[in-house]
Amino acid sequence: MMNKKEKIITLVTNSLALLLALLVLVPLGKSSVSNGEIVFKLIVAPICILAIFIVNSYIKYVVGTNEYKYTSLSAYLGLFAYVVALFGYAIETMLRTGASVVYATSTFVVLVAIFACIAAIFAAVGIYMQRFVIFLKSKECIFLDIVLVLLVVAITIVMRLVLLRHVGVPMDASVLQYIVVPLLFGLAVILVLVFVLLNYLRYNEKFAYYSRKELLEKWNTARDEVYHQALVDILFNLYNFSKNELGITEEAAPAAEEEAEEEAEEAEEEPVGVAEEEQPQVDPEELAAAEARLEELQKEKEELINEGAPEEEAEPVKVAYPPKTFKPTFAELVRYASGLKDVTFQANEQGSNYKFFVGKKVFLIMVDGPKSYKMTFLMDLPEAAEYSQL
Repeated sequence: MMNKKEKIITLVTNSLALLLALLVLVPLGKSSVSNGEIVFKLIVAPICILAIFIVNSYIKYVVGTNEYKYTSLSAYLGLFAYVVALFGYAIETMLRTGASVVYATSTFVVLVAIFACIAAIFAAVGIYMQRFVIFLKSKECIFLDIVLVLLVVAITIVMRLVLLRHVGVPMDASVLQYIVVPLLFGLAVILVLVFVLLNYLRYNEKFAYYSRKELLEKWNTARDEVYHQALVDILFNLYNFSKNELGITEEAAPAAEEEAEEEAEEAEEEPVGVAEEEQPQVDPEELAAAEARLEELQKEKEELINEGAPEEEAEPVKVAYPPKTFKPTFAELVRYASGLKDVTFQANEQGSNYKFFVGKKVFLIMVDGPKSYKMTFLMDLPEAAEYSQL
């Protein structure tokens, strides 16, 4: 992080760079381009801009990080502002000169279109440059800075060749259209950029960078929390359901536990052994009569079987159970699954069979029946998460 001195230096240098870019954008001559204007805009101004870029880049490398928005923006702001202003000035000069004066009409149109596209590209790259450099290491940043310096030098040389052909050529002297409007536009842009710099400097805003592994771990953690809560809810509902089915109340449960403990204590206190039981005395005559009666009943049973008489069968007793309710319900599960990110589904006309897709791959099938519902997972959730990010 920058100290106070480094923050003041970068703020002053960027303000000077924006002022130089404004002077490059606004024409200094009312009716023609002079050699002095070419020297200032294509020799003095780029040298000052490159010096400011080197100072800000040195402070950036001393700080050793690109995660702070102010550090990244202040390092490249002056360089990109100068290039955009230079192309804007070239387009303005060509429009003031007019078509078919210096260049043929077709060449004039092509050059204006090319310069406008390049200026728009540099403006967009300058805005998003700070988001790109956070992924680069120190050596990669140094290589990028060298490439940008060489590119700016090449652009300055090419633009000097283009603008030298307009020196001394009479131009449209409309002050409002070609001087006041660029001046006001440039001032508005400078005010916005200075406001952004001061905002970054005040709040020390940083870029948050997350790798794919970190995002996946964060997603898995959130998923585990949701699944844990769902498991607790399901177990709690099962507990309530079982308690209602078995007729167990919270008051009766401690009493049953106490009775079980007392029985266990009594069983421990009883001596181990087998008690001798007295054998009952049976009268021999009564025993003989019982055996005779048993033989008669056995004969009667065999006769009934031989005659083909059907035996009366007891009707099975049907026990009426209360209807079971499952929580969460099938509709709630369908609503939850369909609300997951990157998940689509297909259902039949009856709404009892659902297929859920991650991309084009099925990962869950849910079927609703008259008494229960069934869920079938065709892939693990981590696999589904990785498949959805491909």
